[in-house]
Amino acid sequence: MQLHAHAQEELDATMRALTLGIQAVSEGWIAGLEYDPHDGLPNLIRDPDLDGAAWAKLLDALVPAWDRGLPALLAELLGVRASTGACQDAYQTPTMMHR
Repeated sequence: MQLHAHAQEELDATMRALTLGIQAVSEGWIAGLEYDPHDGLPNLIRDPDLDGAAWAKLLDALVPAWDRGLPALLAELLGVRASTGACQDAYQTPTMMHR
């Protein structure tokens, strides 16, 4: 069934993104997570040693899991409960903002 195959593809993409998010925290590519005080959206903070192109590629790869619990998972991994701060030098996709 084509519908089943599509659902499986979405699930696979989500699982890959979740796995990559865990790896990114473990490797230090994601240095932190904070919540924007104005809109409450989570902002990922990159390792300063990670170049912009690699960061953009990582963020794009995380998109499939962003609305499926990835920020909460990353917050747990990073030990973040709630922090504030304005986003600067933001790279944005429709539902996520990052430094």
